Formats: sequence, structure tokens, C-alpha cells
Amino acid sequence: DQASEEKKRLEEKQRAARKNRSKSEEDWKTRWFHQGPNPYNGAQDWLYSGSYWDRNYFNLPDIY
Repeated sequence: DQASEEKKRLEEKQRAARKNRSKSEEDWKTRWFHQGPNPYNGAQDWLYSGSYWDRNYFNLPDIY
């Protein structure tokens, strides 16, 4: 169905972007999350950085 095709298209585009990043030596880091201790259990986890709503739409990767 149409939703499955769109999901497949997005995943393939994101995989291609990841592959291109690995070929280049450009540093990549997450935009809106960072790793750190979970405040509830102390385990390493992805934590929201709090900057999503302040984002700039320039220089975003074309993964959609």
C-alpha cells in the first residue's frame, strides 16, 4: 500500500545519507539529543538537548 511504499522510500533515503556520511570524513552528531546518564535509572541513554524548537532549517540533511 501507499504507506508502506513511503516508509520504504524514506528508509532507503536515510540509509543512503548514512552511507555517504561514512564515506566522507565529516563529523556527524545528533542535533537534538545527546548521550548521558538517565536521571531515573543512571543507565546511558539518549537525552533531549532542549534545542528542537530553536532549530534552524538551513543545513538540514535531505533525508525526507
